[in-house]
Amino acid sequence: MARRKTKKRFPVLRFMMKFVVAVLVLIGIALVGLFLMPAEKIAAIAAQRFEAMTGRAMVLEGDVRPSLLPQFGIKTGHVSIANADWSDAGPMLQADSFAVGVDLRALISGDIRITEVRAIAPKILLEIAPDGQRNWDFGSSKPRAAGDGSGGGTKTAPAPAATETASTRAISLDVVEITGGQVGFTDHRSGASYAVSDLDAEISLPDFAGQAAVKASGTMNGQPIAVDTKIAEFAAFLSEGAVPVTLAADIGGSKLGFDGRAGLVPVAAAGAMTADIGDMAGLFAALDMARPDLPAGLGRNKAKVTGDLTYAENRISLRSGTIELDQNRLVGALDLGLAGKPSVTAKLQTGFLDLSALGGAAPASGNKKAASGGGDGGSGDVIQRADKPAKSGKGWSKTPIDFSALGLVDADVLIEADKVALGPTELGRTTIQTTLKDSRAQIDIRELQAYEGAVSGTLVANGRGGLSVSGDLAGRSIALKPLLSQLAGYDRLIGAGQMTVQVEGAGASMDAIMNSLNGKGSFKIGAGELFGLDLVGMLRNLDASYVGEGAKTIFDEITGTFRIKNGILINDDLSLLSPLLTTTGSGKVGLGGQTLDYRLVPTLLAGEGKAITVPLLITGSWANPKFQLDIEALAGDKIDKAKAEAQQKVLDAVQKKVQDELGVDLGLGSDSDIKTDKTGKTDKKIKKKDKKADPQQQLQDAATEELLKLLVPN
Repeated sequence: MARRKTKKRFPVLRFMMKFVVAVLVLIGIALVGLFLMPAEKIAAIAAQRFEAMTGRAMVLEGDVRPSLLPQFGIKTGHVSIANADWSDAGPMLQADSFAVGVDLRALISGDIRITEVRAIAPKILLEIAPDGQRNWDFGSSKPRAAGDGSGGGTKTAPAPAATETASTRAISLDVVEITGGQVGFTDHRSGASYAVSDLDAEISLPDFAGQAAVKASGTMNGQPIAVDTKIAEFAAFLSEGAVPVTLAADIGGSKLGFDGRAGLVPVAAAGAMTADIGDMAGLFAALDMARPDLPAGLGRNKAKVTGDLTYAENRISLRSGTIELDQNRLVGALDLGLAGKPSVTAKLQTGFLDLSALGGAAPASGNKKAASGGGDGGSGDVIQRADKPAKSGKGWSKTPIDFSALGLVDADVLIEADKVALGPTELGRTTIQTTLKDSRAQIDIRELQAYEGAVSGTLVANGRGGLSVSGDLAGRSIALKPLLSQLAGYDRLIGAGQMTVQVEGAGASMDAIMNSLNGKGSFKIGAGELFGLDLVGMLRNLDASYVGEGAKTIFDEITGTFRIKNGILINDDLSLLSPLLTTTGSGKVGLGGQTLDYRLVPTLLAGEGKAITVPLLITGSWANPKFQLDIEALAGDKIDKAKAEAQQKVLDAVQKKVQDELGVDLGLGSDSDIKTDKTGKTDKKIKKKDKKADPQQQLQDAATEELLKLLVPN
């Protein structure tokens, strides 16, 4: 099983070793016939022998020329080797010519020392069939014509004994040179395809059990690539576990380095690793992949990873790691699982995490504050005028949200940061754990210092069967001015508050999500100021123009609860207390449409038991709210009050007249005698002071009541 993994993961290496063994047979035949056979005969015998060994047809065009000087060996013309019988992609290998030199003394002693192999313009095609067969597995295919991919001929039994004998000899390669080569790889199971062109390579293996060195350069999808690697004990590397290995690679301007131990049986590695993605576009172009649209600060332009790397059983582990993403630098541990869907587990820490680009701002400096996430909003703050829009007024984006990335990987990532810059906001100490499983992401906010307070709770984005979102958050001692300014473009409320919110929604765009929200919440705000609206001045002057820069209302407390239904926030228990007035409120806030339809009822405490109440309507959009007095309600209240006062005056006059005419005290002087409801309507019932009054008193009461009916109509 382990050998199969080796073949699958290192097809070029395995193929080259088998090909070298096959070429050795060709050398032997050529040497035997050096002075006895013509070149054509040598070529024919070599092709037959190669086909018997591998099950693949080989065609040698031109002369096969044994050579004595400057070294002992052979030279060929054009060479081609047939592909597997299931492939229709053409020959597996083609080359304009081969030149192979051997050490004659070593050959006589039974060892094989190849002093030189030169291949001019070789083309190597490696394939994996839909059923998993590999075309570099020799001896498993019927002989085929080397010049095409369709094959033919009768199956020739391989000669395993000869192959085994040759492969177990002591083989050494002083120099292998490839000039102008091409290597292609296609996996028909997944459709993945890679190709390297303009390949120049130099391979050195002076001792099969000693160090192997490979230097190669070429082009992949128009991007330059280069590899320089050294394997300390090559024979042990192939079959006996991990040996010292160094690797330096450059792919499309990105560099990969490894210095440690590695082996093929089993496939494993451990050592110091460096991956420096200096050219993100070049790397993904080389891999023939679309460049990911990452935000600035999360690897959009560059990324670098260093640390102690371990690979075993389809799992990569990084310890004592450093991850640099653009201007951000995190340290910690990371595990990447490669079996099936990729999975990531990480625990990372940083001092300053700059995610300013997520808020549409330029990257911030880690040595100074990105922006004020708090502040008390004192007199030095610029107060936006009510007649100027706080937002663009264009509403939420209707662009479809691409949430496909939720299904690409499973993850469990814990990030701890001393500070986090989010656009104009700088958060304090932050600990967030993100869990991504089967297209569902959950963010658990363990600690988040923001806006001079703290936030905790959970956020969820679920991409299973469409996109849905939910949140369950609680805030303590939150400075409201910067919070509302950044979230809703509203910067007129100053104070610290406690808030809870539970909300959920679904949709393919931000506009759809905001219009689908449902949930509930509550808020309690301590002493503060409401800028842009002077409720006291408005009440005293019955003038709605007390709005704008410089106008403000000072309050001691604001409390309330709300519910959200289909993108509309509904509140009906707002309470505002201040030294000069009390205010209640109710109405709706369109979270989806960014609209306002709210009614405030402030009551000015004027002293001596008197009060002034003037309802205020707030309508329009978030971007351009409008304030106006509720004249109809105000007029209705004044009419009812005037009517009640007039009725009271009539009653007082009737009482005096009846008392003067009859000489009887009817007891109508007290307010408790005549009851008046909230609308000012009089309940014309005369209070009986004594239920056991004498008949004369009862007669007087009845006469008085009849008189009132005449004087005070309904």
